[in-house]
Amino acid sequence: MHHAWYGIFFCFGEGVLVSIWCYNVVTGFGILMVNYRGSIGAGQESVEFLLGKIGDSDVKDVHLATLKALKQFPFLNPEKVVLFGGSHGGFLVTHLSGQFPVMISSVQSHIHLYCMKCSCQ
Repeated sequence: MHHAWYGIFFCFGEGVLVSIWCYNVVTGFGILMVNYRGSIGAGQESVEFLLGKIGDSDVKDVHLATLKALKQFPFLNPEKVVLFGGSHGGFLVTHLSGQFPVMISSVQSHIHLYCMKCSCQ
């Protein structure tokens, strides 16, 4: 799961997103929020690292974090991996579902970013 911090406040309102997280935890889901290389939470150098690598290094970071979480927390069910993301997180979960379809059970992508130039051709 990923959602840019600015998106929490402007797109959802903090309470709505926290409610979604709480609901998922109460119903048995584990939540993994990945601060992948290039996300704004790790500083300017991290953001600049992502230039030219969007859709590659960020996707690999989230995939690796998911594999590590599944290994570290054996109570998580590897057959029930659900992706949830908005904004760039929506872009990431869409990429992940295409690159690792066997690993993903369900995807919710909202307010996602995509290449308009590519979609208009």
